[in-house]
Order: sequence, then C-alpha cells, then structure tokens
Amino acid sequence: MNDGAVVCSSYEQGCCWVFSTLFDGNDVITSDLYHPVSGNRQFGLLSNSDNTYTFYIKGADRVTNWWDWMLIGGTIYAGGSNLWINVINNIIQLVGSSNSQIITPIIFRTDWVETKNKLKGNQPIDSVP
Repeated sequence: MNDGAVVCSSYEQGCCWVFSTLFDGNDVITSDLYHPVSGNRQFGLLSNSDNTYTFYIKGADRVTNWWDWMLIGGTIYAGGSNLWINVINNIIQLVGSSNSQIITPIIFRTDWVETKNKLKGNQPIDSVP
C-alpha cells in the first residue's frame, strides 16, 4: 500500500518545521510513488506572553490525482483532519490534560482553480486568509 512519503523541507530552531509531500519516482513495487494529498504541513510551538505555549499545525494541500479523488472523494480531508486532531490529543496526554486545552480549529478550504489563477496572476488576490 502507498504510505505517502514526506520530507522535512524547512526547520527553524525553537519555532517550527515543515513537512512536504513528495513523489519518489521509482516503480510501483518498490516505492511510495506519491502522497495522495500534495502539500505542506507546518508544526510549530509559540511562546506566549503569559508563560504558556501554543503548539499548532497548519497546512495547505490538495488531492494529488483525479483517481485519488474518485476513489476517496471528500473523505480524504476528513481523514486528514482526524489525523491532526489525534496528534493534538496525544500532545495533550503527554503534557497533562489539566494544563492543556484545544482551541477551536480554524479550517479554511479554497477552490484549487481559483487559487491557481491567483498564483498565476490571472485573477486578483482579494483576500488571503
């Protein structure tokens, strides 16, 4: 089964790191080939002024291929959301739930065609979330 290869593409000491999906280009039998969702995921730790810390996960991704969309459909994003919620819950268990809380996640999904047109300069960037 394709388990979706990623690489740590960026790291800033004491702050954050980014994992990016990748295509390894090898044959089907011996490789991951591609991750079903293409994009980047940033993990970070912020030091707050009240001597607390905020651990966060943010990302931008889209379904890699049309066959992934046909096979998995909209559930691919629900699966990813569940994965990251579980990561946060595991961190809370690690540091102690009496001292931790989960804030309401901010989820913003954009239309890929619109995003691509904005990146190519074919459409004005009217707002950036």
